[in-house]
Amino acid sequence: MNNQNNIVLINLKNYECKYNNQEVKQNVRNNAKKVREIFLKNLTNEERNQSFNNYEQNKTENYQQDIQNEKNIFGYKDYLYTNLIRQLYLFLSSMGVNKRPINENNVNNKIDNSYQENCQNHFNFNKMYKYTYNYKKMMKDDVIKSLKKYNINKFDENLEFYTYTFSNKNSENFKRDYDKTNFNICIYLPTKKEIDILFIIDILYDYFYFYLYIPITTKENKLIFFPFCFENNIIIKHNFNIFVPYLYIYKNKYMEQNSIKFNLNSLNIITDKIFDLQFQENKTIFFIPLIAYNKYGCRIGSGKGYYDRTFISLYKKAKINDEKKNQSINQITNATNSYKESETNNLKENKNNETEKNIQNILIKKNKITDHVKVSVSFEIFLYDVDFNEPTDIILDYIINEKNIYKFLL
Repeated sequence: MNNQNNIVLINLKNYECKYNNQEVKQNVRNNAKKVREIFLKNLTNEERNQSFNNYEQNKTENYQQDIQNEKNIFGYKDYLYTNLIRQLYLFLSSMGVNKRPINENNVNNKIDNSYQENCQNHFNFNKMYKYTYNYKKMMKDDVIKSLKKYNINKFDENLEFYTYTFSNKNSENFKRDYDKTNFNICIYLPTKKEIDILFIIDILYDYFYFYLYIPITTKENKLIFFPFCFENNIIIKHNFNIFVPYLYIYKNKYMEQNSIKFNLNSLNIITDKIFDLQFQENKTIFFIPLIAYNKYGCRIGSGKGYYDRTFISLYKKAKINDEKKNQSINQITNATNSYKESETNNLKENKNNETEKNIQNILIKKNKITDHVKVSVSFEIFLYDVDFNEPTDIILDYIINEKNIYKFLL
C-alpha cells in the first residue's frame, strides 16, 4: 500500500479469494446495519454548535469562518459531507472529468489539450458545506406544471410525487454541453439510510461537466440506467421505496404496451432520446451504494445482488479475458465461443475484401465494453478489517471515505 497524489494505492494483483465467506459477510452486514442505525440517528439528532466551528478554524491554516449567525454554524454531519465533497472533487479531477470555467460565457466552445488548465474554477478546500436532505413532496399543482413541460397531461393522482430541490441553485441553470462533457455518471437516488451521493454531486456539478443516470431494476433483477436531469426532476417511490424518475415509469408503460424495449449501450445505459434528454457515449463512473466495505475492494450491499449480477452479465457479454481482474466471473461459455466463430464466418462471407486482421478488429470493437470505473462512497466507520470477499463478488476500482481515496490495482 502506498499514497500518491491523495490516493492510497492498494495492490491486489496477488490477492486471490479462496473461501466461501457467506456467513462472515452476513455477520458483517448485520453488524454494519446496527452501527448505521445508531450512527445516522446521532447525526440526525445532532445540534449544530459554535464550538465545532472553532475546532475547524483552529485546525485549518488561514481558515476564515464567520460564525456570527446560525447560518454559519456547522456540525459533525456537515464536516463529514464537506470532506466527502473535497475527496470527490479530487477524484473527479484525477479521472480527467472536464471542468467548468469560472464564467462559462467567456470560454471558447472548442476543447483542446490545454482545456483543463484553462478552466481552473477555484474550488475552495477551506469552505464548509451545510448538509440538507433535499427531497420535497410535490403538491398537485406543481406536478401538473412540471409534467406539462413534457406534454404529459394525464397521470395517476394516487401516486406521491417528489422532487429533489438542489441546494446548489447553479445546477438548475447549467445547460447541457455535448462538446465539453466527457463523462457519464451513474448514481443511486439515496434513501435516508445511505450516503447522500446526490447532495455531493449537486455541489460538484458547479465544477464539472457530466451527465447523470439512475439505476432501474428490471424484471430480470438486473439494472439499466435511465437519464436524470437536474432541472424539472420528478420522482416517485418505486419498489422497496426507492426513488425513480417518473419519466421512466411513464415511458416504460408506453413501451411495454407497444412491445418495445429500450436500446442499451455496453454498460446498460439507455441510449434512446428521452424527451429532451439525449444520450452521448462517454467514459462512465458508477457510484455503487454499500453498507460496509474492506480494503480488498469489496463491498457489502443490501444482499439482493443487483449490481453484482448486472456487471457479471455485462463482462460476460463483452468477453473480458483478463483473469486477474475477473476472478469472480465465470469463464465464457462454449455457446459464446460458438457465437464468436459464427460471427467471424458471417463477416468473412459478407466482406470478402477484408483481411483477417480487419475482421478481428471489428469483433474486438463490437464486443468492447465502454471505459468505466466502479466506485463506492462511505464513511470510515463502515470500513471493516475483515476479508469477506466471495468468488462471485465484483471488485471495486475505488472506495472513497472522508479521509482517504483507495484505488485497487488488479
